[in-house]
Amino acid sequence: MQKLETEATKLNHESRQLASPAEKEPVASMSYHVDFLHIADSLPVEPRLLPPRPWAGRLVNIFFESIAPSFPLINKPLFASQFSYAYSSSAEPTQKWLAVLNLIFAVSSKYYQLAEPVAGKDVDDRIFLSRAISLNTSHNLAADHADLHQVQVELLLAIYYMAAGQINRSWHTNGRAARSATSLGLNLRALGDQIDPVSKETRTRIWWCIFSLEHLLAGMTGRSSCVDYRSISLYPPVPYDDSMFHFPELEELLGNTALREERLQWTIYASGSELKARTRWFQTISPTPSLYFFHLVDLSMITHAAVATIYSLATTKDNISGQSGIHPYQEKLQTWLSNLHPSFAFTNSHDTPVLSHNNRYQVSLALAYYSSQIIISRPCLTRPDMKEGTNIRFPRSRFGNDTARTCVHSALSLISILPETPSIEWLLNITPWWCVLHFLMQALTVLLIQLSIGPVPFLGNHGEGEQAGQGDTDPNITAPENQMPEIILFASKKALRWLHSLAKNDLSSHRAFQISESFIRRIGRAKGLDLSDIPDSADLVGYAPSAFSSGDVHPWAQSAMQPGSGEPLSRQRSAERPQGASRSTSHTSIMHDAAVINWGPDCTVYEAEYERQQESSALDPALFSVDM
Repeated sequence: MQKLETEATKLNHESRQLASPAEKEPVASMSYHVDFLHIADSLPVEPRLLPPRPWAGRLVNIFFESIAPSFPLINKPLFASQFSYAYSSSAEPTQKWLAVLNLIFAVSSKYYQLAEPVAGKDVDDRIFLSRAISLNTSHNLAADHADLHQVQVELLLAIYYMAAGQINRSWHTNGRAARSATSLGLNLRALGDQIDPVSKETRTRIWWCIFSLEHLLAGMTGRSSCVDYRSISLYPPVPYDDSMFHFPELEELLGNTALREERLQWTIYASGSELKARTRWFQTISPTPSLYFFHLVDLSMITHAAVATIYSLATTKDNISGQSGIHPYQEKLQTWLSNLHPSFAFTNSHDTPVLSHNNRYQVSLALAYYSSQIIISRPCLTRPDMKEGTNIRFPRSRFGNDTARTCVHSALSLISILPETPSIEWLLNITPWWCVLHFLMQALTVLLIQLSIGPVPFLGNHGEGEQAGQGDTDPNITAPENQMPEIILFASKKALRWLHSLAKNDLSSHRAFQISESFIRRIGRAKGLDLSDIPDSADLVGYAPSAFSSGDVHPWAQSAMQPGSGEPLSRQRSAERPQGASRSTSHTSIMHDAAVINWGPDCTVYEAEYERQQESSALDPALFSVDM
């Protein structure tokens, strides 16, 4: 966006025939995130209050249906049993488990607020956040040595901050999660027998969630990642859901490291024969959220490695970000694309987007893929250098021009995935809604840069300067070159309509729309573009996104903050064991015996007795009024 500011300023100065160069705007002035807003994370709450079970179950279901496929950091069968015990038995959950539960509530509340703009005003995610932080800081848990539950807490907190538009806080918190996980060795292969195979897989998924989120946040902030992909020896996650781990063939795969290494290979490291074998195996597997997660992290590995090469200081100083730095990773992206499970494939033989708008995993992978293409090819999308004291421009190289066009066409492809008519319901049900604003702004910024730069001369096969688009053989091009400005402007307007729609209920989107509208109007004035059908900021007057909240607690939540409010859960729980609970020692076992429940994050770790509190948890009366 700083580059876009530079190009837009050049246009306006050129149109006014001003000789003095413009000063660069600071990056912070163009940030559309809401890190400046204060989140009241220390409200005077009773930390062990719980919502009524129907409402709690609804929030938990939102998490596992919407967020967990991209961040499978919790063993669902184990957590479901623990959740059932929390509401139906006399056993008291531990502090850390309750902290995890409240963070799940907090993240799901952000979804609910967007899905139900009216009813969502009665659900304050900050109440759940305050409870989680209060539970996590008691008894110096934050200062103690990290354990697996603490890693989950930090990771969930980072996800919450990202969903709330607090990107800087999310970046800091996920960095702590990465440090904690590294101190536990989660980035390394666990070869011992002290941890059962299913628990090893839970830990594997927690690490790759941290890695995937770190990669996403590095792209959002433009900062170097604190995780080095070359220091990870951990194998990939298996492409099966945790509800299937008791299948005999899966027990063999989970317990046999050699078999796992043979079948599961990252695209960035695998040979051609290994990828063919992996693809043949995947084609025999039914598409699952876990298989989607594998493909998502596989893509993140490629892009993470590309960023470390293309955007490193050494590369920038040596100016080697051309073919030697970009081309190998472009090939890896194409290899990744060609080896997707058929149910997740989203392009035709010409690499043009062809996907179902109702297929969540196709859409999510497509958005991530085109975002990766933009990141890798972006360094070549520049205005050619000009010889000092003249109007002579140095043409682009053939490679530089082709890569710049890949960047622009990736942005067009990303925008084309979105329906023509903005729909919040579609966005929440089909896309990774917590980062779709980032993808949208990423693509729109590229399109506006291209509108600012315009056609660029490049070196042809014989070294002559040619106009961009002549002799191009890119199969993605489906329109004559002289129509590209109109196509780019049309896609930019579509992106602005989406931002305008999102801005009605989200402050980050509101700021993003204002910044983008300002850019396109400045470019339009200089270029003489038709901007008559662009939404106007004045249309948003009267809308009050939830992020504008002054920080006061909503009245409905006041009763929940009075000590002793609600009825103790122990009086409402039955002693019945939930159906399906087992006393066996297999991975589905929840208990040591009838009186001791495992509140740990996996089947190996059991929470210590000192964390158990004597006071009873209580139902939160504040949520009884919420419409179910």
